[in-house]
Amino acid sequence: MALPWPVYLRDRLFCGPVGVEAPQDRGARRTPGQRVQLIGAMRSPLGHNYSLDQASLRRSLVHLGDDGHFRRLHASLKAGDPLTIGVIGASVAQNGGCINQPGQRCMFFNGAVPVKLEWAKKPQPHKGFAVRLVELLKAAWPRSQPTLVNAAQDATPAQNMLPCLFTHLPRNVGLVVVEFGSLALHLRLPAAEAIARKLLGLQPPPVVVFLTIRGLCKRSKTETPETIRYTLGSHWELYTRSESTAWSRAEAEFDRVCVQYGLSCVSLYEAVIDQMLARRPGFSLRDVSLDCMHPLQGRLGTDYMVDLLAYWLERGFASGLRGEA
Repeated sequence: MALPWPVYLRDRLFCGPVGVEAPQDRGARRTPGQRVQLIGAMRSPLGHNYSLDQASLRRSLVHLGDDGHFRRLHASLKAGDPLTIGVIGASVAQNGGCINQPGQRCMFFNGAVPVKLEWAKKPQPHKGFAVRLVELLKAAWPRSQPTLVNAAQDATPAQNMLPCLFTHLPRNVGLVVVEFGSLALHLRLPAAEAIARKLLGLQPPPVVVFLTIRGLCKRSKTETPETIRYTLGSHWELYTRSESTAWSRAEAEFDRVCVQYGLSCVSLYEAVIDQMLARRPGFSLRDVSLDCMHPLQGRLGTDYMVDLLAYWLERGFASGLRGEA
């Protein structure tokens, strides 16, 4: 049974899912498997088993957003009010999955249908990050019975979705996950702010999080020890932090919108790029995204996406409750 949020969070002075290690554990060397097991064993208000370490999770949370949004959402969940969770974006958002949308491609990622995954030897069921987020919320607040509407459309940038935004997304949505960063090459940046303004114009306004994906790598013209390690039909190399790309510019615009309107910004790139550049276990392209874009095509990519969303919500609820005290 989930513990009540106010008692649990205030007693614990919650600051994230990964607590300070016991003195005897500090500085101890662990294998990646042991590290994941340790993190997964940490107490999480949402009951989530984390794969990423605390430093990665902290980097992922670029902007938390306005406390008031989280207070309203928590009060609604606690009261048992129905919650509709919306997802908008393109193929990365489609891969988040859906539960009850017959005929939609997102149904392939509900955990019941075998799908082809680049990192797997044969097709297997895969549960998308949005479906898993809904399951976490249902387990924590069963009376609320959250429902999921995945309104993402393949290869559709924000400016194309904008005119018909509420044709597919219900107006009673209480939480919206926005993922347009993966289409940065085709994105008109002002459309991101226009999407945010439309969502905030709903009454009551939903909690909005920009969950951003970047293109991680580019083809390499030379064969070096660095590029050989990242082979996908040809040689590839990761973009470094110093390189300006369409994806970095899009994410910078999302960050500006989040700050201006009190929304949330979460970044997979910020969570994983340093470990990827350092060639750390668990952060190869096979682990994160074999096609350099879709987390679905990484052995741990979807796990990392769920980590980011769970951490964001836990931090948001904790911040909202502190502001209420």
